Amino acid sequence: MGFFDRIKATPKAEQHFNHAMDIYRQLRRYPEHSNQYRQQLTDIASSCRLAIQLNDRHGDAHVLLANTYWLMFIDGYPRAGDLLPLTLAAAVIQHWADTPMRQYPWTKNVDNGKTIYSQVSTAVRSHLPAQGDRSTLQQLEARHYAGAVSQDLIQQP
Repeated sequence: MGFFDRIKATPKAEQHFNHAMDIYRQLRRYPEHSNQYRQQLTDIASSCRLAIQLNDRHGDAHVLLANTYWLMFIDGYPRAGDLLPLTLAAAVIQHWADTPMRQYPWTKNVDNGKTIYSQVSTAVRSHLPAQGDRSTLQQLEARHYAGAVSQDLIQQP
């Protein structure tokens, strides 16, 4: 995506990101493992993906998308023990960490990104022990990033 295309698409990307943040702020209203909670996670991921498709350097959308996949993994969504949400979280947060978007102004709250990176990398080390080093996170990024930011890969059971 070119510089001018990104500039033109930024306001629309911000709308999608702000919508995702509004939903995220309301997550506490719903009990974990409930259909409403899981639907909210799905809606957050969808809005983040739209923001990233409009502005591929939207750091905050990357962090929130990784966090959403992380929450799906913790929640056992779509199925308990399914590693796909963890894999997607690792791919997105590693991409964020490897690019300049991890810095301000692309990411307003860099500390959130660092926290998500730490949590996800620790989980990868424990759930995918042979694949838990940085090179594995980069391999997950290479294999899964494009799908993680462009399509809904989490199918409801």
